Amino acid sequence: MIFDSRNLKEFQERLGLKFKEKIEELKGQHKESIIKIRKLEKDNENYLKEMEKEINQIKLKYATKTQEIMTIRNKEIDELNKIKEDINFWFKVLVNNKCTNNLINERDFQALKYLSNIKYEYIDRDLNKIKLIFEFSENEFFSNKELEKEYILSNDGLIEKITSSNINWKKDKDYTKNIIKKKIKNKKTGEFITKEINDPLPSFFNFFFNYTFPDNKTIKDIDVSKEKNIGELLDKEYDILSVFKNEIIPHASEYYVGIIQDFQDFDAYLDKNIDNFE
Repeated sequence: MIFDSRNLKEFQERLGLKFKEKIEELKGQHKESIIKIRKLEKDNENYLKEMEKEINQIKLKYATKTQEIMTIRNKEIDELNKIKEDINFWFKVLVNNKCTNNLINERDFQALKYLSNIKYEYIDRDLNKIKLIFEFSENEFFSNKELEKEYILSNDGLIEKITSSNINWKKDKDYTKNIIKKKIKNKKTGEFITKEINDPLPSFFNFFFNYTFPDNKTIKDIDVSKEKNIGELLDKEYDILSVFKNEIIPHASEYYVGIIQDFQDFDAYLDKNIDNFE
């Protein structure tokens, strides 16, 4: 079953009621002791929540400073572009990261060479509202100067909503478009009609899509296979967001020169050199 903050809260409420029922089955000092223990645990939970609030404020404080540093860094990248043509800094960064490399198709190469910056910011100073921003220089493919992808997370860190920019492709330049003819059955008449639909070709730019997590009623009506697909989609999107936020953006130069931050490679290195650490 897929959990978001809504059905997780419902689960926790049911768990609380069950706990109260169990408490009522206890007697005398036994019951009083368990109630006191539970109260102390609740006090601790509240303390941890307060701690989390303070930690979040610190994160926001340093996020502001981080953004300032990244702005200065990008000016250095711009200067490098003036010195050396066809540096394709961010294109190489994306290609050299295993996660984003899987999103890129060969037909994306030319368009991604116009990518001039990647950054993220918190919307309304809320750590659960994250926006990825991709800046592009003037190009032949689309008119957008920026493409954005916003993630709204629950307090439990689960994706609830994704909102992306609409790509304004220039005339005859949308190389992702793939119009196919499909026969669709009319539920009322039983007749088949032919419709033209767009079945997009694989491309990095398919990364920009919109999604809203189904409400509780809809979730209950979803079959197991579709529920699994939703779970896999959300897991994949969370992983990609984490890669951009924690790897690609802060460590871009390492990916540009081809130093891959891969924990599996690191584990292999440790296994190979374990004797040197003893």
